[in-house]
Amino acid sequence: MGMKRIRATGLCLVAVFAVFAVAAATAAAEAPELQPCGKAAKVGKKYTGKYTNKACSTESKTSEGKYELGVGSAQHYIIKTTSGPTFHSACKEAYVACVEYWYCKSDKDNAEYEYKGGPYIQTIIVEYKECVLKVPGKEIGCTSPGAKPGVIKTNKLHGKPVFLDKAKTKVGILISPEAGEVLEEFKCGEVAVKMRGAMLGEITGDINEATKVFTTKLETNEGRPAYLQVEETGPEISLFAEIVGLEPEPVTVLASEDGTDVGKVSKALEIRI
Repeated sequence: MGMKRIRATGLCLVAVFAVFAVAAATAAAEAPELQPCGKAAKVGKKYTGKYTNKACSTESKTSEGKYELGVGSAQHYIIKTTSGPTFHSACKEAYVACVEYWYCKSDKDNAEYEYKGGPYIQTIIVEYKECVLKVPGKEIGCTSPGAKPGVIKTNKLHGKPVFLDKAKTKVGILISPEAGEVLEEFKCGEVAVKMRGAMLGEITGDINEATKVFTTKLETNEGRPAYLQVEETGPEISLFAEIVGLEPEPVTVLASEDGTDVGKVSKALEIRI
């Protein structure tokens, strides 16, 4: 997939983002809801669905469509994502003067989503490969605890669909640790890094139609994330890198990611706004 660039204010970072397809939202909803499009129930010989096609995009004039959003028993979905080179940078000040420090040649993301006719359960894990710390004159391999050499692997992450704007026209995903505060940790020689906090990305794709392909974008302007708040209100969503061993004293720095991933879903889901 496309190249993506990750920056941190201060000295360095590795930020992770796993792609996930959010689905089904209405402009009046408090938050986007994640729903599949499936076969509707029958009454006698007639279906009772609102839609006539598998994408749940064509409404039935008689409410006798064969398909409906959010129907059926528990369903399990797998979302797989791959990406090209990933660059991780450091900044002397907040979101400016960034310099590349970490580099990973590729990454692989896996997400699971379970639909039970209501709230969803989603688990995301990102695995970066062939990762190195770039220091003057050499490169040092970076590895997460228990991973193969050169592999940075996140902890289990949780994805929550949200609106990014006040008008509730843009759908995003809020990524945070499933448990605790740490998204990932790794070492590059004597340099140790822990990532804490959360991040926001925008979800795009075939809006108002069930689809198996979604795109997740994390964009920055000179290192400043395009989205720092849910619905443009409330506290800023921040990602932090805790770094030990790169400077004489441990430091904690702000972080941001810039990149695009494309995720493929095992069964069609829908974003509706």
